[in-house]
Amino acid sequence: MNKLLERQLQKHFGEASQVPEDCIKLLNIISESYDHYERDRKMLERSIELSSIEMIELNSALKKEKEDLKKAHKELETLFETIEEVLFSIDLVTYRVIQMSAACEKVYGHTPREFMADTALWIKLIHPDDKNVIEGNDKQLREGKTVMNRYRIIHKNTGIRWIEAKIIPTLDKDGILTRLDGITKDITEKKLVEESLQQSEANLRSVFDNTDTGYLLIDANFKLISFNGQAKKFAEQDLHQVLAKGGYMMDYFAPERKLLIKKMMEDTLRGINCSYELNYPQPDGSARWYYVKLFGVPDKDGNFFSLTMSVTEITERKLAEGKLTRLNAALEKRAEELVVSNEELERFAYVASHDLQEPLRMVSSFLQLLQKKYNQQLDEEAQKYVNFALGGADRMKTLILDLLEFSRITTVKKEHATVNLNEVAKKTLHILRTSIDECNAAIIVAGLPEVYGDESQLMQLFQNLTTNALKYRSNVSPVIEWGFTENKHEWEFFVSDNGIGIEAKHFEKIFIIFQRLHTRSEYSGTGIGLAICKKIVELHGGKIWVESSKEKGSTFYFTISRSKQCIPKPANSNLEKN
Repeated sequence: MNKLLERQLQKHFGEASQVPEDCIKLLNIISESYDHYERDRKMLERSIELSSIEMIELNSALKKEKEDLKKAHKELETLFETIEEVLFSIDLVTYRVIQMSAACEKVYGHTPREFMADTALWIKLIHPDDKNVIEGNDKQLREGKTVMNRYRIIHKNTGIRWIEAKIIPTLDKDGILTRLDGITKDITEKKLVEESLQQSEANLRSVFDNTDTGYLLIDANFKLISFNGQAKKFAEQDLHQVLAKGGYMMDYFAPERKLLIKKMMEDTLRGINCSYELNYPQPDGSARWYYVKLFGVPDKDGNFFSLTMSVTEITERKLAEGKLTRLNAALEKRAEELVVSNEELERFAYVASHDLQEPLRMVSSFLQLLQKKYNQQLDEEAQKYVNFALGGADRMKTLILDLLEFSRITTVKKEHATVNLNEVAKKTLHILRTSIDECNAAIIVAGLPEVYGDESQLMQLFQNLTTNALKYRSNVSPVIEWGFTENKHEWEFFVSDNGIGIEAKHFEKIFIIFQRLHTRSEYSGTGIGLAICKKIVELHGGKIWVESSKEKGSTFYFTISRSKQCIPKPANSNLEKN
């Protein structure tokens, strides 16, 4: 019982023994109730105190969470407005656009407000030829499956564009399609690149399939990956079956070639390109020849991960090579025969021209004696015959001497040496002094270089060209010029004049032996002089030609090879005239 209550009862009833039992029981119950009340009160006060602290902490956490959510929402809103892709949500129950990101104006040319005002706008923008793409998605979306599409739209400002769309459906508890969420982006540039690559691949494939060369692509394990149409013509096996059976190429080569082919493939994968020729006997006894080349295909790091085998039929080439080999052998034999024949002809010409001089001298001498001794006894007709005979003998003598000179060029061999052409010029002009003075000719000679050759032949070359210029002069005093230009591999000389000139149709003819453009009554000569010039130039590794026109003079050009180092002398001018 409560101590305070007990004292009050004692004060009222006196001793405790005088307190009624019922009162004591009641008082005990009240006391116990009071104690329980006190305990509950204190516990409640404690609970309230603890709940207040927890509420403060919870309120603080909720406040922070609210701020974080607000910040995240702001970031999400910023992302939603700045992302280049179009994010959208469509409520299919009310059939309205719930949201549409700002990028739609760039992708479609229409603002989000326009899409929200016209819920069918996005359908209207799809290219008519691509509407079937969207219609074909209906079944998948109603089954709750996400779909990916590529189709064209008609942009408000820029015309036809390509977009890619991912659409995610939402079904309610009854499996009814109620909402679509998705993302679309402009892939026009990507599509153009893809189409360009596809066209490029198609072009390459066209070339690959239609070339005359067969190509086979083989991986690092020597398995066939791909081949072109031409390769099927060369292969003994059906390449489609080879692929179907695993494509291991080593199984399809003859046993004697397997080791060679395998080594070549291994070398190719190490970066060593290989090639070889092979032939296949045909039932008719002939053979078909093929040229096979292997080269590696590198990856982005430069490592060879596969190889390409090219096969080209070279049967015609091999047959042509065989014919060419036989022809070359025949030509070599013929050339040897011609060399022997030419040498014999040159010796014959030399001997004949040399030996003919003696009997010709005898004929000429006896004709002169006949004319001297019996001149008074011969009538006019007889004297004319004798003169004709003497004239013929003189021409024969000149012809024999020229022929002897022509044959001597090739039969009498001399070692070439350095020749100073300025000295050659002085000697030549000294020999021709009389003819120069008679014609009142001016000879202009620039400073000439040193060349490697035969001095006597080069002197004869310049002498013949200068003599021709003096002989075929016009009505004005001859002006003859010698000069040269220096090239990398040769010297190019010229002898020009102001004579009667030559017609273009005779340019080649004049260098052929015994070919004359004029009769003997017009100009003397045997037609050997320019042939001798041509032979001398060829023996010095050069060529000779002429440029001329009728009545406007001629310029003879010739070259001399610079097979040895030649040092040009300082240029100067020298005028030789009467």
